[in-house]
Amino acid sequence: VEAAASAGGQIMPPIMGAVAFIMVEFTQIPYLKIVSVATIPIILYFITVACFIHFEAKRFNIRVDGTTPTSSTLSIVKTGWHFFFSLILIVVTMALGYSPAMAALSGVISLVIIHSIRTRRVDLRLVYEGLVLGGKYSLSIGSIVACIGIILALVGLSGVGLKVSWFLSDLTHGAAFLAILFVGLISLVLGMGLPAGPAYIVLAITAGPALTDMGFSLLVAHLIMIWFSIDSEITPPVGLASITAEGIARAEPMRTMWTAFKFAKGLYILPFMFYYRPGILLEGSIGLILETVVSILLGLIAFAAFWDNFFIRKTNRLERFLLLLAAAGLLFPGFLWNVLGCFCLAAVFLSQKAGALTSP
Repeated sequence: VEAAASAGGQIMPPIMGAVAFIMVEFTQIPYLKIVSVATIPIILYFITVACFIHFEAKRFNIRVDGTTPTSSTLSIVKTGWHFFFSLILIVVTMALGYSPAMAALSGVISLVIIHSIRTRRVDLRLVYEGLVLGGKYSLSIGSIVACIGIILALVGLSGVGLKVSWFLSDLTHGAAFLAILFVGLISLVLGMGLPAGPAYIVLAITAGPALTDMGFSLLVAHLIMIWFSIDSEITPPVGLASITAEGIARAEPMRTMWTAFKFAKGLYILPFMFYYRPGILLEGSIGLILETVVSILLGLIAFAAFWDNFFIRKTNRLERFLLLLAAAGLLFPGFLWNVLGCFCLAAVFLSQKAGALTSP
């Protein structure tokens, strides 16, 4: 759960991860535009993760541990509400057109000032510890940047980027579905063991030109590559986030990785929606956007129920087949397909409710 949720956190507005800022540099698309179109897909992704968690908990009868002390949301907000000012300032600074470095600097300075006002004293020791910790983090980031430079040089000098781009265009014969599928496979191979930022850069160099030549808009092409670069953190056999999570939980590495891979299925489905259902990226009328969002949401829920073999209760073979049809119909573009998917999902829901009422 932690690995799957953390993967989505890298592209969760309003403060997206490093890949969003790299995308700004690559495409020159305003940061505010990227944030706005990325909002609905990432919310749908987190809903999908929540559905998997819910179905797993119901299937294995996992309940809340009442003996563990927990803090209420209100008490947490009361103690840390002032931190939101720095987040808001970073977003506003980026929206006004300033550089990411300036936005980060303004956020850090505002955080120190707000903390000093709240505690009514200037804690120089805390500032010093923050500078030391930032220096340590910058060393790891600097090493990644150096590796990125080596990768870019190798890709450029060897001609691998042009060869992969030609290979992608020639192999798919202009089929958008196959092109997106192969971009996912390329990200799995070339992004293996890389963080999301370097994985996205490798994809943007190798597969980006091929996607734009095939008619993908610049925004859609790079959003697809960002989503597929993020899945390098959790996709077997080398999922860095999953490996980190299993170390914390002291669980089995491959079992943790495959479970995170299951929970994060939205990462592999939604990139196809960017091209085939542009309403999810706020393109089109309000009615089209609402229809698209509701249809994809129901489709993802149906797919999660199909994959987990559980809806209200454990599904039988017919119900599971209907859930697969519902997911396909709701995700496929076209009003009639969506209506058919709704009917299949409603049939499973009524069947499950009736079975739940009649069961002892």
